Amino acid sequence: MKKFFQILTLLMILTNCATTFADEELTDEEEAERGVKIVSENLREKFSWSVESRVIGNDATPEFMLRYKNLSADYIKRSDEKYFKFDVDRELIYIMGTRAAWNYGLTGIKSNGNFLAAPTIGIALEMKIQPKLAVFTNFSGIIAGKFGHVADFDGGFKYLADKNFSWTIGWRHVDSRLKHHDTRNKFKFSGFYAGLRADF
Repeated sequence: MKKFFQILTLLMILTNCATTFADEELTDEEEAERGVKIVSENLREKFSWSVESRVIGNDATPEFMLRYKNLSADYIKRSDEKYFKFDVDRELIYIMGTRAAWNYGLTGIKSNGNFLAAPTIGIALEMKIQPKLAVFTNFSGIIAGKFGHVADFDGGFKYLADKNFSWTIGWRHVDSRLKHHDTRNKFKFSGFYAGLRADF
């Protein structure tokens, strides 16, 4: 019995030494990447609010986005046309940095003093390809027959510069035409964008 405890004690010491040695084998870069991964995995649980500002296309069309948990609001202004979008996200899956969700909401267009809106439904995907880099795509819309249609696509990359700030670059395409009686509103444009997002 005494030999048994001696062998058990020796095994525990060797196991502890092996674990310590394995931890020491990690380089500074690997340790940093592991820390960033842990932070990035917990971002969606830690922060409730996010604000993002973008400039789109050659004419630097401004876009502002506000999110609170699973609610989001999007606003784009171009000359006398204004585009509004309000969504509610419903997460489908989140595994190891890959997120899929569907959403429903309301899209509105204000043009020539008239405002028209239509309900929309869509899907959103985001996948981390590096500890600090993610690729994302969102699409929403509706086909409403004689009342028009809404098509909104957004895709690009997000770089996590800090736990509270990230840069986004991508491409946005909006093609929305709504009609009600004699009122016809449209908002159509495409372009590359760059943006800054803050999470808090």
